[in-house]
Amino acid sequence: MIVILHSAITEHAALDDQETMQQVAAVAAALEELGLAAITLPFTLDFDLLKAQLRHYDPALVFNLVESINGRSDLCHLVPMWLEELGLPYTGGNPRSIMMSSDKLLAKNILEIAGIAVPRVLTWADKDNLFFPEDGPYIIKSARADGSIGIDQTSIINDYASFAAGIAARQQQFGGEWFAERFIAGREFNIGILATLEGPLILPIAEIEFRDFSQEQFAIVDYAAKWQVESNEYQQTVRCFNNAAADARLFNQLQELALVCWRTFSASGYARLDVRVDQQGKPWVLELNINPSLAPDAGFAAAAAQAGYDYAQIINQVIKSGYL
Repeated sequence: MIVILHSAITEHAALDDQETMQQVAAVAAALEELGLAAITLPFTLDFDLLKAQLRHYDPALVFNLVESINGRSDLCHLVPMWLEELGLPYTGGNPRSIMMSSDKLLAKNILEIAGIAVPRVLTWADKDNLFFPEDGPYIIKSARADGSIGIDQTSIINDYASFAAGIAARQQQFGGEWFAERFIAGREFNIGILATLEGPLILPIAEIEFRDFSQEQFAIVDYAAKWQVESNEYQQTVRCFNNAAADARLFNQLQELALVCWRTFSASGYARLDVRVDQQGKPWVLELNINPSLAPDAGFAAAAAQAGYDYAQIINQVIKSGYL
């Protein structure tokens, strides 16, 4: 028996949260195809009830699809920590790697210490500075939420007044901590990483192509580009896998960078590294996403398909990595 543990999603949840249940359905179908019995279970803070349920099902493995707890993605490391306390094997990232990577400001400090290039950061403490850095523009982001929450074209700012106003508006609308990082004009890449018995496997590298963007638009993967299927941003932001031969030197560099980041965070299970490459060809790491989406139409599954995995095989390998 495998328990698919997932975030508790309400009926009126946002699009990014609704995708969790798409993952649950897809993983459940894949497990059935693999001949494995599974049951789904929402993760709540009623630990006594959860413990009783898990003892009742006595799972051989917990498939961890929890992306937030009470709407907070920065608490997700508590799930594998709790499962370890119960002595249950689970899929995906370990508590340490999730905790370090989900706090984006902490993650950037860790990457900098490891000698990895990350864009310069401005925090709320900088809001009253008189001089805006000359290396702008900057882009406002959540310090902990994933899924491009709160990101749109107005996230790009060039002065402290816009920075302070943008941070304040997003804190009021979404809550949580926000910051700005230097916007890297250039190309964007996603590198999937999958744990195997032979070590981390780097999946085929995807480039995000920004097609037919106007001169006034910044080439960013904002919330609409990720989730609003009917939007122009979604239609014009295209995942491609056709540049490996033309960019062999860059792709080798990105593969090595992905391995360094994986090891820096002591990652496990599966992950996705997001990178921007500037106009001089220098890669800048945006973030390492532990436990990225396993939806069949998401980037990780698409990259694994390029490597020859069908969806059930992806899930089977994720299961195997839960015992590594």
